[in-house]
Amino acid sequence: MNSGTTTSGDSLEQIRVLAIDKTAVLAHVRDRWDRLSAHQEIDLALLSPDSWIENFRTYRFTSSDAYHFKAVVGKVIGIGRELKAIYRSGLFKAFRQTRPEVVLMFEESFSFFALQTLIARRLFAPNARLVFYSNNVTSYKIPGYRLSRLYRAIARIVTPRCDVGLCVNDAAERVLREAGYGIEIRTLFYGIDERRFAPVERIKARNEVGLSPDQRVLLYAGRLIELKGVQDLIAAFEGLYKRRPDDKLKLLIVGDGPYREALLQQANALDAKERIEFRQVVPIESMPTLIGACDMLVLPSRKEFNEQFGRVNAETMLCGTTIVASTSGAIPKVLGENGFVFEAGNVEELTEKIIYILEHPGEAEDRRTKGRAYALKHYSTQAAIRNLLQLIKDMTGER
Repeated sequence: MNSGTTTSGDSLEQIRVLAIDKTAVLAHVRDRWDRLSAHQEIDLALLSPDSWIENFRTYRFTSSDAYHFKAVVGKVIGIGRELKAIYRSGLFKAFRQTRPEVVLMFEESFSFFALQTLIARRLFAPNARLVFYSNNVTSYKIPGYRLSRLYRAIARIVTPRCDVGLCVNDAAERVLREAGYGIEIRTLFYGIDERRFAPVERIKARNEVGLSPDQRVLLYAGRLIELKGVQDLIAAFEGLYKRRPDDKLKLLIVGDGPYREALLQQANALDAKERIEFRQVVPIESMPTLIGACDMLVLPSRKEFNEQFGRVNAETMLCGTTIVASTSGAIPKVLGENGFVFEAGNVEELTEKIIYILEHPGEAEDRRTKGRAYALKHYSTQAAIRNLLQLIKDMTGER
């Protein structure tokens, strides 16, 4: 564990960094911060809630003496409420103990957490450089956008007082620049652990997740809401089943949400109902095996959903599995030339795209190989750490 302002031997001065990340209740997120703090020039403290809700499940922060960072665990009011939760304890303690030079706040600048962090910086570390992280890809100028007057007010207070805004993709960067706050903006994807999300032996993976080795499995994994377009995937699968009845096709839908019952009713009314299986949400630790067990993953989001990134896209590329995704939001930019894209909401085009993949296995294999290489370079934890480290050095000066 990093323990001071210098390292032994070369007496290298360390940069005091405070990371604030509610998703650090997840093991793979803690691993990301641990890999950053393993760099000898970084003295990292990590603030996390003791519990938080991710993907409909409650996770608890688990500490370990093996981590290089110092953990500060706080209590939160409003667990799982992305923008309205506040720290009841832990935030001020983290600032007092670390007196950070750099604060990496993995929060939107219009959240209550962000406003709290700004206050804490003013009280305990007024000279610290403050960074926030944005996933927002919807323009503030669009009528009816979800930001209320309250959130807009918080954004006007917090954003111009930050030093850097990190954006998940180019679309989020454009939105932030359009807002005109005049701060430095960089694009940085938070990173997916390339050691966890990696190709697996398919037969073994299928045995683990209960899939037959001779099936051709299409996977959807995510929230079950109307704008995710799963109804389009089910309709496309019915067409596939009728046109290719001997292909032993199977559609596996993994997830939960308010649209689940409607999707079940849709599936049960089809000839292909025996080939469609619904499963509950699986832990993120099980996702690499699930993705690797399937022939392809389909992300059929509707245009209106305006996908910010589609984390499962990057996970699938790292796993070396074929991906078919719609033109919703930033998806085409995320995939590049490494997946198969169809017009959002176009069931016929989705059907034809899947048939094309089934009939051109060589091209699918080529895109899988290139996709993993691309994801390693741009979306992996290794890439995120490299970029974060450079950001910290840029803000504090090379040491």
